[in-house]
Amino acid sequence: MSSIMDTHHVKQQLKSLVEDLPPELRRHILSFLPLSDLRNFVRASPYYHAQYREDRLYILRSSLYNTLSNVTIDAFAVHCSRSRKFIEARTPARVVKYLRDYRSLQLLDVSARMTEDNAIQMVGCYFRAIRPAIRQYVRYTAAKLNESIGVSPACGSTKLSSTEETRVVRGLYRLQLYSHLFSVGPHNGLGSGFITKDREAHLLGSSLFFADSEPWEVEEFWCVYLFAKTTYDEMLEYFRPEINRKLEPVTELLRYHHPQLSPTLSDLDGWYLREIVVDAYISRGLQMMSSIRNFLDDTGDLAAIKYRLLSHHGIGVNISYRSKLMQRLRYDKHPCEKDYLSAARDPLPFEGDSETRPSSAWTLTWSGTYSNLYGEYIPNKLREWGYVMWDEARIKDTGADKLLSSQLQAEWKGVDPRSRRR
Repeated sequence: MSSIMDTHHVKQQLKSLVEDLPPELRRHILSFLPLSDLRNFVRASPYYHAQYREDRLYILRSSLYNTLSNVTIDAFAVHCSRSRKFIEARTPARVVKYLRDYRSLQLLDVSARMTEDNAIQMVGCYFRAIRPAIRQYVRYTAAKLNESIGVSPACGSTKLSSTEETRVVRGLYRLQLYSHLFSVGPHNGLGSGFITKDREAHLLGSSLFFADSEPWEVEEFWCVYLFAKTTYDEMLEYFRPEINRKLEPVTELLRYHHPQLSPTLSDLDGWYLREIVVDAYISRGLQMMSSIRNFLDDTGDLAAIKYRLLSHHGIGVNISYRSKLMQRLRYDKHPCEKDYLSAARDPLPFEGDSETRPSSAWTLTWSGTYSNLYGEYIPNKLREWGYVMWDEARIKDTGADKLLSSQLQAEWKGVDPRSRRR
């Protein structure tokens, strides 16, 4: 009994010492915490809560960087492009300008431009949408990996390293940003994606979106996209008749303007209609996707999910098809430096896990050489278990390196797809 009391006394003394620190030291301590720890700390102590309220912008800005590192830039771009006003005013020229501004952003620029309201909303987005999506993504891909290598679903740790979490978070934010710039977006009442008759303008926007990202970062995007698409594909089976009825006016209009697509627009079994409907749902945001994933995992409310699906339908942009066109157009007409490095198969060995370097699985995929191919050139079987997201230790410990080799052999039949692009 006395031992318990002694321990409690020591804890109280430590708490008193921490809370009695000068304000500038309390501020300094809070500025070094990631968001989850900051939230717990501020909730646990009225002294630190008061300090947080006094210096909220500085502390939140610091904590966002402590949590997101360089992905803070992507989070800021997502926040700034989310408003209904921005999405309704999109034109090819405005989207291109926004992308160029986004690509030129540095962390110091974000820090200077971020207001307290920006910071509060970005933190809210992180806790409401990003954190749940991380957990769901890791759980889903771990199950897929275990299924593929034939081990118990409970095997393997789902605790992420800092580099693994950065890769997943970067993919999540960039999927959301793409949706804000090119698809329906998060606001109800905007029934279709950003559509222009100028296909070249559309492809230029898509090309710029990926232009400054390394190809393995683009694959992070596609891994997260496949997870979101699978989530909605599974969900649509529950409400197929109701959604088909909701889509009848839209499909009639599409048949009128694109008669060549009529066979693919009959209902959700038609590949084209399904693709653009699912892309529209994905663009509604990670929070909606997470609630649907919860239902699929037996923890969500069916009635609430049905209401959201039937009231938030729309027509998206078929991201996969556009990516194919964009890559082919770039490679055939406007090759970039990365394409030349890819054609030359410049050496790119694995140099350890880092936020800015390729993961072990990426270098294994391309035998330690540079490749600027992604999207259609990579088998979806690899993306199902999130191949580019994981550190070398996880890849080796789980036997995922052998799985990757066998899946590539089955898809590529021993022929490097870069050979077909020569």
